[in-house]
Amino acid sequence: MSKQTWYTMQATDNVAEISIYDEIGFWGVTAKAFLRDLQALGPVETISLRLNSGGGDVLDGFAIYNALRRHEGKIIAHIDGIAASMASIIACAADEIHIAENAWFMIHNPATVAFGEADDLRTMADVMDGMKAHAIAAYQRHVDEDTDVISGWMDAETWMTGADATGLGWRMQVGEELKAVAQLRTPRFTVPEDAADFFSQAATEPEPPEPATLEMLAKEHECVGQLALKLETLTAEAAAAAEAATATIADLEAKAEAADAERATLAASCQDLEARLKRAAGGQNTPAPEPEKPADFRAALALCADDPDPYIAARKRYPEVHAAAITPR
Repeated sequence: MSKQTWYTMQATDNVAEISIYDEIGFWGVTAKAFLRDLQALGPVETISLRLNSGGGDVLDGFAIYNALRRHEGKIIAHIDGIAASMASIIACAADEIHIAENAWFMIHNPATVAFGEADDLRTMADVMDGMKAHAIAAYQRHVDEDTDVISGWMDAETWMTGADATGLGWRMQVGEELKAVAQLRTPRFTVPEDAADFFSQAATEPEPPEPATLEMLAKEHECVGQLALKLETLTAEAAAAAEAATATIADLEAKAEAADAERATLAASCQDLEARLKRAAGGQNTPAPEPEKPADFRAALALCADDPDPYIAARKRYPEVHAAAITPR
């Protein structure tokens, strides 16, 4: 097994854990050492791949990516701090990607230093385009986006938290933030020696807020008072509107009852006028006999029993009897 501080592999039963906490290639994690240790793990069913790397050599990175892709076990990547550049591609070799809430995932275009004639430089440019195409294919294992979209992200050197990545459609599971501060020593990223102490103090001893001045408190008190007064005014207006609506409904009901009484009186007058006209036409000079006045509304209903609707007929013919019946005593 490798004895590098930031690159370890260990297996227990059918589960293995691989940590890549260093540069890929160069003086960090080399593909040759990685493949040797991966084969030494034996046939494990699950590999937990923990990443905190700023990237590194493209060829070594793709060799590690391909070795993981060929492995028969299920690979679950955990981005503990950062998976940037080539490390982001290695993360995509996994079947699942888990990223801490305060971790980062960064993708960008491959970069190199070339030397030689014009044809040599043109050849190297073609090689770089091919590397980018392979990187896009790796990313498409975990995001359903067109090549042009992913290429645009790489052109812009896109940094993403777990929330940013899932918002863009990346299939990642965002976990709780890690409280431990992992050291990452690469030419791209340098973490101070006292980083752990600094972040631990920041987590346990938050900077106290700026004390409020009397002027600030007075302004806040004034704002609260204005809001309370406005709320009281709105409440009173709502109560007045509800009261007015209730009064309007009662007034309309009273007018409707008065209209019904007027219609009943008018109907009785019309009946009396029709009777007089009939008597005048027939030469009858004797006054018509006064109609029988019932003693109560029940008797009025009995007199109108032959009508299709005795109740309506009784109300129209004997409005006084009806009024007396509904008047409280």
